[in-house]
Amino acid sequence: MSSQYKKFIFILIIILIQSLAIFEDNSILSADVEIDEIIITGSRTYKKSPEDYGSLVVINEDSLGLMGIRDIGEIVNFLSFNSGSEFNADVFTQNLSTGTSNFNFRGLGLGATLVLLNGRRHTVSGGVADDGSSFVDINSLVPINTVKRVEILKDGGSALYGSDAVAGVANIITKNSVQGFQMNGYLGSTTKSAQEDVNLSLLYGNTSENFNFVASVSYVGRSWLPSPLRDFTQGKGLSSFGQPGAFILLEPSPPFPDLPFGDDNAVSVIDPDCEPAGGVKNEILPDSGLGTCKFDFSSYYHLIPKERRWLGHFSMLMDKKYYDVFLEGGIVISKILRGTSPSFPILNLVTVPADNPGNIFKVPSLFLGRPLGSNSKRNLVFHKSDTERLAFGVRGERFYDWDWELSFSYSRNRHLVLIEDALSDQFNLSLQGKGGPNRNLFFNPFGSSSLVRPGDPRYNSQEVISSFLSNASYDYRPLLFSSNIDFTRTLLLAQNFSLDLAVGGELRYEKINGFHDDDFNQENYLFLIGGPDFSGSQNIFALYAELRSSLSDNSEIQFSIRHDNYEQGIS
Repeated sequence: MSSQYKKFIFILIIILIQSLAIFEDNSILSADVEIDEIIITGSRTYKKSPEDYGSLVVINEDSLGLMGIRDIGEIVNFLSFNSGSEFNADVFTQNLSTGTSNFNFRGLGLGATLVLLNGRRHTVSGGVADDGSSFVDINSLVPINTVKRVEILKDGGSALYGSDAVAGVANIITKNSVQGFQMNGYLGSTTKSAQEDVNLSLLYGNTSENFNFVASVSYVGRSWLPSPLRDFTQGKGLSSFGQPGAFILLEPSPPFPDLPFGDDNAVSVIDPDCEPAGGVKNEILPDSGLGTCKFDFSSYYHLIPKERRWLGHFSMLMDKKYYDVFLEGGIVISKILRGTSPSFPILNLVTVPADNPGNIFKVPSLFLGRPLGSNSKRNLVFHKSDTERLAFGVRGERFYDWDWELSFSYSRNRHLVLIEDALSDQFNLSLQGKGGPNRNLFFNPFGSSSLVRPGDPRYNSQEVISSFLSNASYDYRPLLFSSNIDFTRTLLLAQNFSLDLAVGGELRYEKINGFHDDDFNQENYLFLIGGPDFSGSQNIFALYAELRSSLSDNSEIQFSIRHDNYEQGIS
């Protein structure tokens, strides 16, 4: 953290302490001043209702109920201007981000919409999209039963909020005044195959003259829906890299002298046991035996993964007569299991030696396929996401005719994904008869391995299979610390005309650490592309101002200016 950042935080704390001391003095302010609630999205000046801002869409609590939304992430289904969000368990778009949900206004990108919680920024998710995009996971914000409304600015808001609001702003506003308990429950089940969703929530609030407290907790549970249980997904996952697979002979084969071989005639020969072992022949010419052996992996995937998510939220508001003190926080814990192929294709081709028991060609051969296939169990991918956040601050009115707010917020996420893949070095040793715990077992990549019984030298024991399988780990940990100070006042007020001014500053510190296992660091997986651990951070200092004039009941002019300064560090 830079010295400039520490100095700015110190100044804000001093201002906070002095402000508290000033406003305890009854001689400065009138005691009958009350702080009214204002809509804050799309403008930092005074706004009393949604009608004051034409580009603002407000979805209140009643509307959320009528739409049947049981999870805040589901709101993306109902926004006509939202296109391209990733919120389903799609293994081709959410390999590392399963269980997350995001906004994508007008299809400008997952990171182009700014997501706010009660007007304050939230850390991005560690679940990175396949294209590398970072985004705020709206599934990890708050329980749905504590949402008062959702305010959406459809226009770009960069002049107000920064470049991450180029597509617009979504602001989730939580309840701050509740009295008593509220319980909700939901159980849904499909009519075919009985996939179930369970939603349970509990809300408690206590409101008094000078103190408001709200706390909520919710549970989301989903059971599996395997792909084979739906006709439209059956047979839709064919891969040319199968098990059984195909082979490129590097030398003439004594048992099969007519087969092509060598680099100059690199045509793959289909495993003779392709179809008996569950594969699908894909011949380049009928009855040629040349081509590939396809593998249908669709039956191993889930249309809906198994999910367990806990969400908690609390907020406190204390009225100190001349100013308000607020504190809020939350935690979200989610765990997901989803199925994938028993093993992945081998992208860096391996050589099967001539003395491998399964090698019917009796010459060194390149293997085009995957280690495990249709006779193996489903490979389960584990996702775990933990999110924590805390915000506090003070706000008041009529400090030399200025309304003001000073706030601090902190949020972090840890997103862990474990995916099983084959180790390159151990797999090659197994092909050479140096696999297993004692380094004396062969792995047979031919289809014959699934057609013979234990005791046959072509049979693959669990010991040799386990010796080359390992869990690759993606452990990404982003965090955000933000501090804001805002001042607002009315410069001129007349009939059907007002002129409001807002000025403020923001300081953010963002960081992300990425950790992987040693084999990933050494790029030792046959399919997954490895790489080093990483760390990056940035300090953002911003100053902004807004001038807003209401010319009549149905027209206004708004001027905004903002300056952001970025200081980045990468390691």
